[in-house]
Amino acid sequence: MNSGFTKQKAQQNDVKVVKMRGRPRTVNRDYENDPYVQKWFVGLDKNTKGNYLRQFKEWLDFVKMSPTEQIELRIKQMNSTDMTERQFFENKWREFKAHLEATKKTDSCVKGYLKCVASFFSRNFGKRYGLALVRGDWVSTLPQHMKALDWIPSQSEIKTLYTHANLRNKALLLTLYHTGLSEADTTELTIESIRELYTSGESERV
Repeated sequence: MNSGFTKQKAQQNDVKVVKMRGRPRTVNRDYENDPYVQKWFVGLDKNTKGNYLRQFKEWLDFVKMSPTEQIELRIKQMNSTDMTERQFFENKWREFKAHLEATKKTDSCVKGYLKCVASFFSRNFGKRYGLALVRGDWVSTLPQHMKALDWIPSQSEIKTLYTHANLRNKALLLTLYHTGLSEADTTELTIESIRELYTSGESERV
């Protein structure tokens, strides 16, 4: 009797009945065998597959559609002239991001889950039907983990690096050294952002 109960409980865990637009819908927990998941995993290493399988389960619970249902709906929606319909999964992805930020603890964890979902669409469709996301979509409201540097270059070392760098890298090097901004923040800067570039004295430059 106990073994029968255990088997029944396991089956309940494998298949979850949900409602999608008012209709009962079953999400198969054995999604690893879905043909679109199999296509997604071609060429990925074992560790990446393991992480994606674990993370993708949370996306399936959130969107309440099997991988095949998502792909079929994506194809149908991308042929629509209704922009709201065409961007259905982009909006779901952003809602998923908000859900993750409310349930996860770190920025890197949130981005890991988001990357998993984006990878599923891009590796099945490429640029044509992959999620049309912009840079700001990836910016999380959670604090980012800052890793302490083992080596902080001195001013003389910066001068040496500056001597051997090309023009682009010289600009990046000086900006990073004088502002303390991260590489990601520095790439967002424009020349208009540095208002005192031409008014600072010589002693304030390297």
